Amino acid sequence: MVGRFDWFENRRRRKGAVEGWRQFIMRTARDPHPYAEGWVNDTMEGRSQMVALVTTIILRRLRAVIARDAKLSRTLYHAVFKSFDAALREEGVGDASIARRMRKIGEEFVGLARAFDGALDNAAPGEVEDVLARNGVCSAPHSAPLAAWLSDLQSHLAELSEDDLIHGRVTPKTRSDALR
Repeated sequence: MVGRFDWFENRRRRKGAVEGWRQFIMRTARDPHPYAEGWVNDTMEGRSQMVALVTTIILRRLRAVIARDAKLSRTLYHAVFKSFDAALREEGVGDASIARRMRKIGEEFVGLARAFDGALDNAAPGEVEDVLARNGVCSAPHSAPLAAWLSDLQSHLAELSEDDLIHGRVTPKTRSDALR
């Protein structure tokens, strides 16, 4: 019987953690600073690119604790896409078009996430900036400040404990918070 209750407890905890992370992703991706500075276009595409970048950084950080909860990253990934689906429906996209639009968003998301993840792995100077400019996230002159903003986010997440990561206990800490 104990194993059964552990399963329910893990599922309940994971659901809460995923919602905490999903809210953090959306709040961070909507931070007005990158848009106000002109680093990223304030469009549906620009916002979905920011979601992809923020999600990639978070999923990279969660890899460190994946042994404790392998389903957390996968569940978070699905929750982010449910948010895209809801945003499209709010925008008035009809059921007939949702699948096509979600496929396009998914392909762009995965492509950008892979390129960004590879650039972070490579750690060569200017690699992240090149990926941001090459993938149309921002123009070349804006890639360095956006890369710095993303690096600040990565540093903030690196400070979180494994327990905070597993439970989705994260507070917003972005470059614009520091500038206020």
